[in-house]
Amino acid sequence: MTAAPNDKREVLGKIKKQCSRSLALSKFSDPGAKDEKNNTPRRNYFTDALEIAPATQGVEGWQAWISSMFSQDNLLFGRLLGRMALHLSGSSMENAGILLDRYGLPYIPGSGIKGCARRTLIAALREWVVEEKGAKAPGSPLASLYSSYDTPAGLLSDILLLLGWVGEDFKKDSDLVFACGEEWPVTKDRALAIVQGIIRLRLDHKGNPDTSLQGRVSFLEAHPIKDGYPKVDLELDVLTCHHDAYYGGKRDVARDTENPTPVHFPVVAPGITFLFTIDGRDPRLVGLARQALAVGLNVFGIGAKTAAGYGWFDTAEELNKQFLSALPMPSKVPSSAMPRPTKIGDYDEEAYLRFIFGPIVLRPNERGAFMQVHLPKLKLPENRPWLIRLIEEAEASKEKSMKKTRIKPWYVELKQIAQC
Repeated sequence: MTAAPNDKREVLGKIKKQCSRSLALSKFSDPGAKDEKNNTPRRNYFTDALEIAPATQGVEGWQAWISSMFSQDNLLFGRLLGRMALHLSGSSMENAGILLDRYGLPYIPGSGIKGCARRTLIAALREWVVEEKGAKAPGSPLASLYSSYDTPAGLLSDILLLLGWVGEDFKKDSDLVFACGEEWPVTKDRALAIVQGIIRLRLDHKGNPDTSLQGRVSFLEAHPIKDGYPKVDLELDVLTCHHDAYYGGKRDVARDTENPTPVHFPVVAPGITFLFTIDGRDPRLVGLARQALAVGLNVFGIGAKTAAGYGWFDTAEELNKQFLSALPMPSKVPSSAMPRPTKIGDYDEEAYLRFIFGPIVLRPNERGAFMQVHLPKLKLPENRPWLIRLIEEAEASKEKSMKKTRIKPWYVELKQIAQC
């Protein structure tokens, strides 16, 4: 957010009281305002801006759209237990930014939500591999994220598929290496072997992926819900610096002879319930992302100053059942949010991608096992949903190898069975 030029401020100043709260906090800021004993222009600026009421129709609209488009398995409710500081450095007012939408309501960006889930998954992987030496810690809130896995490589492979990766993730100073410690080389190789069974993946001479990958799960921004929304949703907080001259480089030693300097900044008030939305086609990865976010919001918090108690949420299942039961069921869930069946016939989602879709569409040189084992199985009635899905995705594929595949007798036969 940047301050408006003086001529624009003069024009807009005439309607300042009628403008939205987000506009007041962005275009009417005064970066040079500093509070003194009997003169508090900075505090007065924030007090006036926070007194502007938000437009609550924004809350109703967001919740109605989300509940009509996504399955309840994609949703998570979290109630803010303490104050939350967001985007403190993103304002022309020093250390006093806050994220508001066009209606003047606080929201949490999807990038921050994904960061919270990532931090939690990394912490769970490290607890399992490094701190517990491969054992599963009883009673730890992070243990719920890895208790269902047989090996750390299984969890790491899901983390890679869920979040995606860039080249930096496989360098020695990455958080993934930190999570696995000395077990990184072995765990990484095993995890990438699992990933290679699901997607087409080339490795470089170091055994690392030669390209980046987009995560299979998306984190939408989180907005508050109308139920229980307080009249006072933003509050004014203060941080008092006792050694302004020392931190400013004007003194070599910090002494208690300086006058304290209060710095006021806006925060989100406790008690607000936010609706978090996770989108993805794989219900297993969506479930892991939702669980990681629920644990992370409760254990680590989100936003700034979490070590001081800011940004912590209650994400208990009882709370979620209460709000989910009040939501209308979506009339039509889009394909991107539609959970895939966990088990139909001989296959689940992972087995389909690894043994059927992969060899047919992505890795035609690995069709030996498919032709011997899985081709006969696909013709069985109980596996018909997977056959129909394969034909749909194979017909839509733009892979060069599919041009020859579509005219092969066995593929033509599968297509005829799927169309019957």
